[in-house]
Amino acid sequence: MGDLYLTLLGPPEVRHADQVLLFSTRKELALLIYLAVEGGVHSRKNLSEQFWPEGDARHGRAALRITLLHLRHLLFFNAFSNAR
Repeated sequence: MGDLYLTLLGPPEVRHADQVLLFSTRKELALLIYLAVEGGVHSRKNLSEQFWPEGDARHGRAALRITLLHLRHLLFFNAFSNAR
């Protein structure tokens, strides 16, 4: 998959395979940075409660699923397109 490079002083920037990644939402960017900086294993329950506290548990889990799917696609597409 390749290395991620995070620039967190000033406007956050994420580079993967020598490309700056563009995120569709700020929460996508925030979740990726959180997971990269914190490391370790995080339960979906805790992540959904932390990033989507305004809704019920079902809404939070659905939003987390969608956000993780977007991140996977973004990272895979970027790695695949640069492998050519």
